[in-house]
Amino acid sequence: MSNSQKRILSICLYLNYLVHGFGLIILTQNMQSLGHFWGVPIATVSYVVSGIGIGRLLAYFVFGYLSDRFGRKFLIYVGVFSYLIFFLGMPFVKNIQLAYLFAIMLGSPTQR
Repeated sequence: MSNSQKRILSICLYLNYLVHGFGLIILTQNMQSLGHFWGVPIATVSYVVSGIGIGRLLAYFVFGYLSDRFGRKFLIYVGVFSYLIFFLGMPFVKNIQLAYLFAIMLGSPTQR
């Protein structure tokens, strides 16, 4: 691997964490608004935020095996797609269970 490839890889990894941080900030700063939108208390909205951590824990167990089986490049595409689903779907979801699923999807691609 050349130095330019290493630099591009490093930039992409840092951008991944930046996008992940954006998702966390968006959820935590809008907890009260999301609670009103979903018709639930703020404590329930915090469960949705905890779904990001659950997604990370699941990623530790699942994505190592899957990357060995299907390849890392495919799973990077899955991660980008899951970020896309989260950022496009979260503003429109009205079901708390679906929002929790989106939060789990946000947490999972960060650990590949």
